[in-house]
Amino acid sequence: MANICLFKGMIKGKKINCEKFLDVFLVEDIIDYICDGTKEDYTIIFCSDCKWGICAYANNKDDVKPLSEEDIEKVSNDDINKYTKYRLVDFAVLFDLDIRIFVMYEDGYETDYFHYNKAQKIDDKVPKELVITKNEFINDDSFKINIPKKRVNLLII
Repeated sequence: MANICLFKGMIKGKKINCEKFLDVFLVEDIIDYICDGTKEDYTIIFCSDCKWGICAYANNKDDVKPLSEEDIEKVSNDDINKYTKYRLVDFAVLFDLDIRIFVMYEDGYETDYFHYNKAQKIDDKVPKELVITKNEFINDDSFKINIPKKRVNLLII
């Protein structure tokens, strides 16, 4: 696996669950961020990069159970280290989310697609809204905005 990968993710679930997942999910930088939906049915699509790949070093062997609403509300950006052992499938269970991640590795030739919905791996084609090219990952300083605890650079599409 390459040292750096670029990816586009789509997460669906309750708004707070989606936001708290992004607070603790190990990414270097969120480059593009689109939110849509209601409090109970929310979608976030994001582009990002990661030094080590998607949960490449995750080694959780324990069965995980969904976090309670109260526990999810307490999750903060400071909890990142606590969640480093978890895999994508674990995050889908913990935060009760549908998680789709499309990865393109540094060399531009290797790709992976992960889709987990409440611990079930779903094998289907990459949705067209997740297909990316390296050209999409433009880091233009003039388009930086701040989302709490995250640095975001909007893509020009």
